[in-house]
Amino acid sequence: MKILNILLKVIIITLIISSYTIAQSKINVNHLLDYGGLKFMPNSDKPFNGKVFELYDNGRKHWEKRYIKG
Repeated sequence: MKILNILLKVIIITLIISSYTIAQSKINVNHLLDYGGLKFMPNSDKPFNGKVFELYDNGRKHWEKRYIKG
């Protein structure tokens, strides 16, 4: 029974950590839509929250920042 509780805790902690890291993925700002000065994901009615970046034509990173509420 004690082993089951420890295993359950490890699984829960792993799920929490993995969901946090997945949610922190970055998106190219050119893939977002601009409505009224706010950025949105395609097919979403909520302003975008998360990390965005833009690349130069040669593929190098131009800038990176975090958007909060679009």
